[in-house]
Amino acid sequence: MTGDLQYAFLETVHEYALEQLRERAEEPALREGHAACDTAYVEAAEPYLRSTEQPAWLVRLDEAYPNIRAALDRALGETHTTFDKSCTPG
Repeated sequence: MTGDLQYAFLETVHEYALEQLRERAEEPALREGHAACDTAYVEAAEPYLRSTEQPAWLVRLDEAYPNIRAALDRALGETHTTFDKSCTPG
C-alpha cells in the first residue's frame, strides 16, 4: 500500500470511528481516558528523567509525544477535561 493510499485509508477509519463514538455519546469519556493515561505516563516518567534511565525514558516520551500532544490540545479546548492518575503507564 502506498503512503498516500494508506493515509487515506487510515483517515477514513478514523472518521468512521469518531462518528461511531459520537453516535454512542462515548467521545467525552474516551477523551477523558486518553488525557488521564497520558498524564499518568508523563508523571510516571518524571523521576526517571533524573536517573540513569533518562535516555530510555526520553525515547519513550519522544515516541509518545503525538498522543500526549493530541490529549493536551484537546484538553485545552475542552474545559471539562481533567488530568488525573486514573491510568498507569504500561
